[in-house]
Amino acid sequence: MNGMKIRLVSIAIAALISAGVHAQTAAPKEASDFLERAEGCVHFGGEVPENPKTRAEKQRAAEVAKKIRELCSGNKRRLTALKTKFKGNKAAMEKIAEAEKLLEESGALE
Repeated sequence: MNGMKIRLVSIAIAALISAGVHAQTAAPKEASDFLERAEGCVHFGGEVPENPKTRAEKQRAAEVAKKIRELCSGNKRRLTALKTKFKGNKAAMEKIAEAEKLLEESGALE
């Protein structure tokens, strides 16, 4: 019985240590959210319908335009702020750099 308790305590300690290491190396939610936003911006930027004619096409064009405004506006300002905020955080800076690259390559960094 004592061996079982020691084994369970060892497993619990290992799990806590592992969770702590993950928490230290995981990017902050704000940086991950910015990457998601950049991916959405690029995605919707590629969905702009040309010359919508039907009511459905016009409605979709309006939806896409709304998402582009929502996801693409202010990204340059947001990028600058995040770079300053997370300057010493390697995991965050990797997410931010990935987002910046996506936005630059798509021409959506405004």
